[in-house]
Amino acid sequence: VVLDVWICNTDRHAANLLVREVRPRGAAEPRLQLLCNDHSHCLVCPSEQASILSERLDSPPSAHVSIDYVLGAITEASRLRAALDRVGEVPEITIEAAFAEMPATFVPSAQEAQLMRDYLLERRVRLTTLFQTHRATFPNLDEGQL
Repeated sequence: VVLDVWICNTDRHAANLLVREVRPRGAAEPRLQLLCNDHSHCLVCPSEQASILSERLDSPPSAHVSIDYVLGAITEASRLRAALDRVGEVPEITIEAAFAEMPATFVPSAQEAQLMRDYLLERRVRLTTLFQTHRATFPNLDEGQL
């Protein structure tokens, strides 16, 4: 959820989720893993320009994750906080390297790539505040600190 909100995935719906049942060794009950696929509508959609990203800097989590059962599954503020922290710890050099490796069909110009990098850096600074401001998006989230 935090990743989808950070990268402005506008195409997260039930058909882009896979559920896998995993039975850890020695566990009485299986665990379900939610796998997200299809990231073709992240940052910008194929028909958009990166300049649109400035308008999305403060878009709420519900703009990127609208599946009720996923929103309801976010219950522990401490785990949400940990996910937000992990995004915040992604080094700028890693973000830069990711753009250096992207094919030109995804990032057609250096200017577009710079707008996308700038967006990711600024958006990650705002994520915790966005999740706190829109906390009600997660109906089962406990009262813990974000």
